[in-house]
Amino acid sequence: MNIFIKLPAFLFILLFCGCGERMVRNEAGTVFVDTTCLRDGDLLFRMGLEGASRVVTTVGGGNFSHVGLAWRKDGRWMVIHAVPNEVPPGEEDRVKCEPLDSFFSSERACRGAWRQVDCTDSVAARVAQAAYEKFRQRVCFDHDYDLRDTTRLYCTELVWLLYRREGIDLAEERRHQLVIPGKTSNFLFPEDLWVSGRLKPIQNNNNP
Repeated sequence: MNIFIKLPAFLFILLFCGCGERMVRNEAGTVFVDTTCLRDGDLLFRMGLEGASRVVTTVGGGNFSHVGLAWRKDGRWMVIHAVPNEVPPGEEDRVKCEPLDSFFSSERACRGAWRQVDCTDSVAARVAQAAYEKFRQRVCFDHDYDLRDTTRLYCTELVWLLYRREGIDLAEERRHQLVIPGKTSNFLFPEDLWVSGRLKPIQNNNNP
């Protein structure tokens, strides 16, 4: 179903959003992930703390405002994701690769969850490798949220695009139509991936 967003809400998303089912939090308030169950290419969802995150879930539905991909590098679990407003001053927003605990830190997430794509380990690993290449190439964040332009990417677009190149369309026909004067764009929210029939819960992730 298409959702038509009026201009003020759309501008609010463009200006402020960083486009995570519940995970266990430890005493420090961070989301806990049982990494023994993770594999490269798993999807990591979080719900942010900012008002823009609530806009994303209000408009797009669901419980999460952002999504990234798991990647194990040099024995440490990382998350590769396209996000705005998390680079040093003066630098352009781009695809980011950061430690898992940073991605789910209490300063950035109030809840989180992770899901595995129903595919072989080798396919998921290729997706993770491709995502890491996007990071190495310093691919910029897509502030136009344009699915037709793959030279710049936003969070959901990154995940959807790389799995689609492996023949897996996690969004299927789900699109949200954003309407602004003179332009109409199709946008993917994290919920559009979350409800995919190709995603499955990971054992022991403590989700209801």
